[in-house]
Amino acid sequence: MALPTGDHENVVGFLTVQLGFQLLQMGLPYRIPKTAFVKPNESIYIPDIILINPNNLVNEPLWRKQSTVTKAVSVPLVVEVVSTAVASSRETRPTHCLTNWRDDYHDKFEDYEEMGRNIPHNNVLY
Repeated sequence: MALPTGDHENVVGFLTVQLGFQLLQMGLPYRIPKTAFVKPNESIYIPDIILINPNNLVNEPLWRKQSTVTKAVSVPLVVEVVSTAVASSRETRPTHCLTNWRDDYHDKFEDYEEMGRNIPHNNVLY
């Protein structure tokens, strides 16, 4: 897995602070872990941002040892920040393109939906 770019991390950091502020303002009990895994099926993902419902973690068999959630009720929100890159060749001008479009737009979205139709999943393009 490639490391995220600085721009990617800036977007994630900004959104995390904003979400944390809103959680405090609204008095919601959710947590934003630094690293947590989502296992909707045989796949496993590390979302850029995930809200965890701490009240349901007792029902998550993998949480205590592997920081992994499998149930939709444990995950009120998943955010994936989609990165862009510049591609060019001698014959073409530089073009912005999604670097991980298939993974972020298709596979992850489909797997998150499979986990539970109630998980809001957001892609952020920067």
